[in-house]
Amino acid sequence: MKIAFDISYIQQKKAGIGRAALNLLKGLMNIDQINEYILHGWSYSLDIETIKIFKKHNVQLSLLKIPGNIKRFYWNQFRTPNIEYFLKSINIFHSSDPFLPPLHTAKGIITIHDLAYKKYPHLLQKQVIKWDTYIFKSIQRANAIITPSNQSRNDIIEFFPSTADKIRVVHFPIEPIFTNIPEPNYDSLIKSKYNLDIPFILFVGTIEPRKNLVNLIKAFEMFQHKHKFPLQLVICGKPGWLYRDIFEAIKQSSRVKNIRYLNYLPEKELASLYRLAHYFVYPSLYEGYGFPVLEAMASGTPVITSSTSSLKEIAEGAAILVDPTNIDELADSMIKLSENDSRLDELSRKGLERIKLFNSATAAKQVLNIYKQLMDKNK
Repeated sequence: MKIAFDISYIQQKKAGIGRAALNLLKGLMNIDQINEYILHGWSYSLDIETIKIFKKHNVQLSLLKIPGNIKRFYWNQFRTPNIEYFLKSINIFHSSDPFLPPLHTAKGIITIHDLAYKKYPHLLQKQVIKWDTYIFKSIQRANAIITPSNQSRNDIIEFFPSTADKIRVVHFPIEPIFTNIPEPNYDSLIKSKYNLDIPFILFVGTIEPRKNLVNLIKAFEMFQHKHKFPLQLVICGKPGWLYRDIFEAIKQSSRVKNIRYLNYLPEKELASLYRLAHYFVYPSLYEGYGFPVLEAMASGTPVITSSTSSLKEIAEGAAILVDPTNIDELADSMIKLSENDSRLDELSRKGLERIKLFNSATAAKQVLNIYKQLMDKNK
């Protein structure tokens, strides 16, 4: 087989899609020395140094510096140029997002991480919702759909009932850099760099309404009022969309002096931050997967997260689950966890055990099997 693997999201500042693509690719490269791969990406921000590591006897690179909006305009509006014009005789095109380029004879795979734009359209910008027409067309053309959780699978079927037979659930792995093995010198350096002198509660994620940060800030205020133990709330992540109200909530908070915003951090620094955190709180309203929860568990960091969407699915039994819309419940869970060292230790152990289910070898084998199934249908 000759597989074109979409690396457009493996960028210098990777978010969830980029991390998923990178770690899945690492797994595939480790177990598959037979099939040919073309690593194909369109972006000015590609992490070239990381991508070059994969080049070997059965792997070649195809990197084009074309802005994503221009690419999508031609692909979605005019359905041209055909991707095989650039990549020649490929058997499979594996897209890392829900958009499929024009294909001639190759089989097409798309990746749907979540359907937030369908479930919570009021929390996203209008330009995101406009993608629906093109996502629907890609779903119709795709030979297979990869999604990271049963929750996402059910959501896809809810909105696109005819897709059930195409969907394959693959639990995406996380970066091995997220580990509970301490690096005393480096961790101390990060602690000093960001002036984290007192214990802190950590949130990691894109700054956008779906992450429910305004409620987290309100819960933290309640927590600080009732709990005298000194704790900071550290919020880490790049601004997404509709983020202004979130920053205003931080600015207006009665506990603003105890809230720190660190923006986007390099992965090595982020890994250290997870290890240093007292515990991790992720009260998102909706997730198709929830990489930060997995990263925290891999770091041995106790987790409080939502009892909704895929978060319950991936964290159940290894985290405290709360109703993300119930501020009192969220604050109460933070108070109880802060006062219970044995519970902190228990959640740390359970998280480390559960993360073993989300490994790169299993995910890569599942994806490789999908490739084989698609090719077998041609025989």
